[in-house]
Order: sequence, then C-alpha cells, then structure tokens
Amino acid sequence: MHMRFAETYAHETLQSRKIRAQRAFFWARIVGLALMITIGATLRADPELRGVLMRVGMDVISKVADLQGTPTHQSASTRPQQTSPRAGNLPTARIKINRPDRPVRSLGQDDGAKARYLGNTLTRQKVGN
Repeated sequence: MHMRFAETYAHETLQSRKIRAQRAFFWARIVGLALMITIGATLRADPELRGVLMRVGMDVISKVADLQGTPTHQSASTRPQQTSPRAGNLPTARIKINRPDRPVRSLGQDDGAKARYLGNTLTRQKVGN
C-alpha cells in the first residue's frame, strides 16, 4: 500500500511540473511577441531613437572590427587575398525559382539614401578615429 502512494505521488509531481513548464512556455511566447511588437512600433515611430541605435550599432561593429585587427589575429598582409568577382562574371538577370508571384524588389530611393548615409557616417567615424 505504501508503494502505491509513492508511485502516485511521484507521477502527480511530474505531471504538475510538466503542466507548469507548458504554461510558462506559453506565457513566454506571448510576452516575447508583445515585446517584439512594442519594440518594432517604437522604432518605427521614433526616428531619433532609430538613428541613435543605428549609430551605436555601427560603433560596436567598428570596435569589433578594430579588435580583430590586433596583433594576436592575422594582419592584413598575412591574410589570404580574396578575389572579387569581375563585372563580366556576374549574372545579368535574376532567376526566380518557385516564386512566380513575388516581384523583384529593387533598391528604392529611401534605401539608397539610407545606404549612403550609413556609408558616410562610417567614413567620418574612421577618419575621426
């Protein structure tokens, strides 16, 4: 009789833990989704914050790139040279496979302006450092 109680208790304990874990996983998904939507809406609505985060991200990337240039890593002269593809070797048309309904997205004016802004900002930071 004592053995049955122990088995039942162990089974119920495991079942309770399993249900709590499932409930925690469910609520973690809900909270994560809510945070993602909130952060996305905030970044979309506040261009200043988006610009600050973009500059901080560029600073971090440039510092990481500078750290990789330390003497403990390979210097630029000892790295193997990578060949860049020539313009003649690049394909002239995009081939779409299994995506007949999707139009090819070209680089718009906003995207080009953002790319130029980021490039100019990185250039100024490298010149200033």
